[in-house]
Amino acid sequence: MKMRLPFLKRHSRTASKGTSVALVPAPSKQAPSPLDIPEILEMIFSFVDDHTRFKTVVLVCRQWCFLNWRFVCKEVVWDGRWKSDSLTTTLAKIPGSQHIRWHSEVGHDQESQWDRLMKVLKSNHEHYLKRQQQPQGEASTKRLSTDGRRDDGSWFMRRRPLFDGPLQKLDICGAHFVDGQIHDFLPFAHWLTSLSFQLGQSCEFNMSSLFNACPGLEELRAETDEGAFYLPGQWIPLEASKPLVLRSLLLRNAHFSQSSLEDLLVVTPRLEELKLINLARGNGCYPEEGQVTSKYHWNSLFQHIRALPLRLRSVHFSVRDEIMTQADLRSMLFDVCPRSTEWTLWASDLKPMIVQSLNELPNQITSLDLYWHDRSGCLSGDALHHFLCNSPHLLHLRTFNVGFDFKRMDVHNRAGLRYSDNSEDRPTTAATTTLATLPSGTAGSRNDAVEVRPQVWKCRNLRTLYIELHGHGDEMIKDPVHSRIVFGYIAAVCPQLRDLHIKVPWTCRSNNEVYHPAICLRLEGGLCHLAKLQHLSRLRFQDWTFGTSRYDLNWMVSSGQNLRYRRKRQEVMAQWEPWLKEEAEQEGNMIQVQSRLYRDDCELQSELLDLGLLRAVKARMEEIDRDGDGDGFRCWPEMQGVSLSGKFEQRPLDELSCLFPSKRLSIF
Repeated sequence: MKMRLPFLKRHSRTASKGTSVALVPAPSKQAPSPLDIPEILEMIFSFVDDHTRFKTVVLVCRQWCFLNWRFVCKEVVWDGRWKSDSLTTTLAKIPGSQHIRWHSEVGHDQESQWDRLMKVLKSNHEHYLKRQQQPQGEASTKRLSTDGRRDDGSWFMRRRPLFDGPLQKLDICGAHFVDGQIHDFLPFAHWLTSLSFQLGQSCEFNMSSLFNACPGLEELRAETDEGAFYLPGQWIPLEASKPLVLRSLLLRNAHFSQSSLEDLLVVTPRLEELKLINLARGNGCYPEEGQVTSKYHWNSLFQHIRALPLRLRSVHFSVRDEIMTQADLRSMLFDVCPRSTEWTLWASDLKPMIVQSLNELPNQITSLDLYWHDRSGCLSGDALHHFLCNSPHLLHLRTFNVGFDFKRMDVHNRAGLRYSDNSEDRPTTAATTTLATLPSGTAGSRNDAVEVRPQVWKCRNLRTLYIELHGHGDEMIKDPVHSRIVFGYIAAVCPQLRDLHIKVPWTCRSNNEVYHPAICLRLEGGLCHLAKLQHLSRLRFQDWTFGTSRYDLNWMVSSGQNLRYRRKRQEVMAQWEPWLKEEAEQEGNMIQVQSRLYRDDCELQSELLDLGLLRAVKARMEEIDRDGDGDGFRCWPEMQGVSLSGKFEQRPLDELSCLFPSKRLSIF
């Protein structure tokens, strides 16, 4: 009996001897799926963010990869504090990359690293031009000759890179340039659309050369922490024959001629954002013969902007060591952009008039940026906290060098909790205080404020939070209980956060005493509370000083959920029993106060009930380890980057590998 194969057509046999028989498969009778139609797929992908397209969608199949190719942006990151051996690997990733984030650290051979980067950019630029001149289809198979050496990454360019695109975004951070070295990248930046400088010292840059080399530049940020970012001469290139496409311009601590700026505004009709922050009157040169001074006038700039057909959505203007009048503030906030929902303010401008205006527009202002001097200062006082408690529609809050007293988050007055020191290698407090020697104003005086109803932020839909925490008065922000208050408060009050940046200053003052603040990222610090933020995509800490171990942090990655680390965390938490008993004794007098808070919001009351308590951390950590044992816990499913020590964010797994380098690669 012959067996028939229904999926094969009748085949032809050739008469010639030794010729194989060709079997032609029959066309499939299965109806096409809607997912086979490119137009439907593109409509579905339009609801997916670019990060997910790059990390997940392009890996499904060839069709999905081709449909999302134009949305893929290959990013390369280098942090000068990494080992120098990693530089060769990083440079090898640059061919075809569209976004480079480069951080140089003083004393880490930054000039040599910068020179090697320029060699790779030059070679990459030349090879990209050659590939664009080749006929379509030929470039994917033909080898490109190169004389470059292996150590500068050019060996990787012999074939067309998987991500074949020109450099479009460049972020340069922390570098110190000499002798015009900062201009070295311009010959290779023709397709640049975004450029960001965040330097640590004074620098001089030619704006005319930049706009001439990058005609498609849409976003420019030039900032320096010390001195001035000197931008001399005219900014419009002489070769310019058509308007520039610049949309965003941010200059901080910059020094320039106001006439150069006003001339630039004439040829930038698409400009939407103009932020001139803490402008410097001098160019930062110490020798007197090199000093150049400039004068800035808001009224002149205001009249110039009104005469132009610009549609600005955000404007800021502030000059170093000068305070704007209320009339000038009103014209900047209400006359230039009367319908703006994004405000940028100098911290000292939070005057009663401005605070009243903010309170009158709680449903309009969705983004608020606050700046202050390089040296931090708590100038916001109660104004910022009061605004947050009355702005339910605020989505983005960014504070730069503006201090916020963490006691505003201590709704149950628990910052004074003290625990006896039961461990020599992991002390709970920076300055140990036992229960028998509690200072005045701590646990013994917590009942003084029982009748005061604490205010809580109403911005429950906040997406972005950049905050610098200070501790003044009786409580210094240095103990784990203080970190538990901060993490628990943010997780409960702002459950929709996407971007979180927490910073503490290098020094702070409490009762005329200078001390070094610290954020605790150990288990007892309560960082695990932030795991409740399911939509968090970026997390960054700056200037935290507590020592940590691997098991304190690796619960955030799947490898840290193995039996070894779960047992280690259980052992550490078992040592907390004496502290938990001490905590329960101190909490006995506060039970009635807690039960009377937030009657109008039961969910928030439940979230904040154990704010700052060690028992809440223990319960949360046990829940994480229990769910992780059954593969039910996934920390931050939308996370794009974490920075616990470096300047730029990276994957949690990579960040932990940098914090705890190990030869055993199987750990991470």
